[in-house]
Amino acid sequence: MNLFLSGKRLNAANLISKVKKNAELPVGVVEMPLSDILKGCSPFKTTLYGYFVDKHVNFFNVNKFAHNMWKKHGLEEVMVNDEGIYFFRFSTEQGMLSVLEGGVWMVFDSALVVRRWTTGVSSVKDQHDKVPV
Repeated sequence: MNLFLSGKRLNAANLISKVKKNAELPVGVVEMPLSDILKGCSPFKTTLYGYFVDKHVNFFNVNKFAHNMWKKHGLEEVMVNDEGIYFFRFSTEQGMLSVLEGGVWMVFDSALVVRRWTTGVSSVKDQHDKVPV
């Protein structure tokens, strides 16, 4: 069922009531124009992602380090996902590139590898035998 072509409207309240009643939910394919998808990605055009090579460093310490070191480069936000991948959002592309060109960063004696996030990039930790310091 294509919800957009069928003329039916869905809203959150209808879906929630159906879930509560254990009713069958509509199943279908939703198509979005590429321009809308790219608009959703635009906040991440000034975002780096990073991970630790040898051990995990907790979010509080990474957040504190990042803001202390990168605030002058326009760091706005630090986030982390369930796999331990950190995301660093900057106010400008120039600030983000300054951090990226800084190479491998040491955080509490652990190497933090940073990469540029772009649409379609899989934020997977690479295997490292050696890390330049």
